Amino acid sequence: MNDINNITKHAAFRYMQRVKKDNEILTEAQFNNFVKLNPEKFEEIKKMMFEEIDQLKLDFLGEYKIRNNEKSNVHLDQEKRIIYIVKDKNLVTCYKLNFVNCEESNEQIFKAFMKDIFINKNKKNNLITMIEQENIKNNNSITEIELKLKKLKQEMNKLEEEKKELLNSVSDKKIDLEIIDEEIKLSIQKMLNI
Repeated sequence: MNDINNITKHAAFRYMQRVKKDNEILTEAQFNNFVKLNPEKFEEIKKMMFEEIDQLKLDFLGEYKIRNNEKSNVHLDQEKRIIYIVKDKNLVTCYKLNFVNCEESNEQIFKAFMKDIFINKNKKNNLITMIEQENIKNNNSITEIELKLKKLKQEMNKLEEEKKELLNSVSDKKIDLEIIDEEIKLSIQKMLNI
């Protein structure tokens, strides 16, 4: 799996506990003490984990918020029934999927979950395709509407200019009227002064 650059101490603890079934490591405190006393062995464990994980064919299930953790990438090793949680290229934890004590029942339960996941992933993919197609259609409609709006704005600007010209025309005539009125008044005053 290429998107893991680091394995956290907690992930190594969970891997040893849940996947490797190391009975010497029962608690995280014991594991932390082991790491403190044996840093070189911890590095060997991480190296072994990287090598094992790199060989796996993992299915990306999606990015989800699992339990109280932040949203993380969820990967599944179907063959070994292990879920890996990866956040920002750090392997954060892993879960070995054992639901009951009977392996045959575990396999049946796992297959039922996988069937549900498969059905829902198909629904999700179909919905994503529908949304993408609708977005394309909507974007085309929006482009057409924007063109119509642009034309309408141009027409509106043109009509505003025509209105302005008409108002200016009347305004010019009113000014002419005032000038003529002033000339008449002047003529009357001249007549009275003679």
